[in-house]
Amino acid sequence: MYQLRFPFRPVHETTEFSNTLHLKAERDDATLQPHSPYIVLNLCGFPSEADAAESLPRAWGTIMVASVLVGQGFQVESFLDRIHYPPDPEKAGKHLTGSAGRPIHGIVNGNLPAVVPSDKKISFVTAGEVSLK
Repeated sequence: MYQLRFPFRPVHETTEFSNTLHLKAERDDATLQPHSPYIVLNLCGFPSEADAAESLPRAWGTIMVASVLVGQGFQVESFLDRIHYPPDPEKAGKHLTGSAGRPIHGIVNGNLPAVVPSDKKISFVTAGEVSLK
């Protein structure tokens, strides 16, 4: 099984949103999850990677409609990132901060949408704002 992980960043800070929300949608397993400074739309239960990838335009459109309805702007990327699969998940888990030494099967940019296998431990790497002075 696969899921589409779709992060987006509100233009204005959202301080009240701190728990995962389960959404009523076509899929029983759709959630919104805070991952500051992002919010992540997770669409789960796809039988193939291709099926999950094909849902990207619909997820993007849903976020855009929601932004209009609530009067809140969002920054969204509309292309999928690819997962890097390390040759040795045990070794990767030992060297990656925050993994508590557990095996890491893949690493992906946490700021970008990605199709993720549900049965693997994937680490989402994000970076804060970059500025030059």
